[in-house]
This record gives sequence, structure tokens and C-alpha cells, in this order.
Amino acid sequence: MLRKGAMEEKEVARYGMQLAEGLVAAHDQGVIHRDLKPGNLRVTPDGDWFAYSSDESGRFEVYVKPYGGASKTLKVSNTGGLEPVWSPEGGRLYFRSANGDRVMGVSVKTEPKFSFGKPSLIFSGSFYASFPWERNYDISPDGERFLMLEEVQPPTSARSLTVVLNWYREVEKAAPTGSFPWPF
Repeated sequence: MLRKGAMEEKEVARYGMQLAEGLVAAHDQGVIHRDLKPGNLRVTPDGDWFAYSSDESGRFEVYVKPYGGASKTLKVSNTGGLEPVWSPEGGRLYFRSANGDRVMGVSVKTEPKFSFGKPSLIFSGSFYASFPWERNYDISPDGERFLMLEEVQPPTSARSLTVVLNWYREVEKAAPTGSFPWPF
């Protein structure tokens, strides 16, 4: 839902009911959401599907589920996955690999029934890792760019160190007496 302004009361109630039904469906599947807040709801732009990551298979994978719980949960990732996010138009689902160094994408269709393609690599790099239920990246509203937190490693050792001995005497030699404003 990318738009500005207040929502109508009926629309707020509709999304509230979908949220409640989605949580019931997730709980029925043994998924306990540890940190419920708006930033953790991965809902398709049409509001009918939600995505989440869970370790119910023994490792974290990305799953999708329709609101209402009528259909079964579908596993979208195949080699581990975290932090799912829908593209703005809802035609792709993005997620990070289990170790966080790759961003994967998968094409999805929600009509007439949910279907998805094979996940493919979008890009890779050394990105800041987060908790499995906390997303720390996002996609631009036009769906063309990602904002990622890059992990920066401090240097393991200094490359060189220069020590200047008797530096004040060198300054006195270079500057005539009285021309150097010392002490400040």
C-alpha cells in the first residue's frame, strides 16, 4: 500500500481483520511472531497475502500464506531465506539468503491462484546482518533500487606508522627565531 493520506474507517477495519486472521493462521501453523509491529508485516500490495520467514523446517526459509488461512503455507525459498519484502506492484518477492550476503528475487502471481517461479540472485555483497524477524533493507517505491546497510570491516592492522622524533627542533630550523608563534 503505497499512498499518502488517511485511510477510510472501513479500510482500516478491513486491514485490521486481515491482520488478525493472518496471525491466527500463522499461529495455527505453529508460527509465533516475536515482534509484532507495522514494519514486520509483509503484505502484498493487494492485501491478500503475507510473507514471513520461519525456522519451522530446521533452518530459516521464506513462506507465503493467504489471509484467512484457507490455503496451505507455501515455501518460496529453497536454500534458506530471511527478511522477505514485496515489490511495490506485488509481482516479485525479495528476500535475503540465510547468511545475509545475497538478495534473491522470485516472480509471483496471486491470481487466479498463488504461483511463483524459481528464486534467482539479484545481487550479493557484504551486508549488515540482522535478526531473522527484523528487516534492515528496503526497495524503492519505483521498484528499481534497494537500500542496504553495508557491513564495513575495520582494518586488521595498521599499514604503516610514521614516528617523527625531535619534530620541534626541525620546526625551529625551518622557521627563523621569533617567526614561529609558539606556544599558541
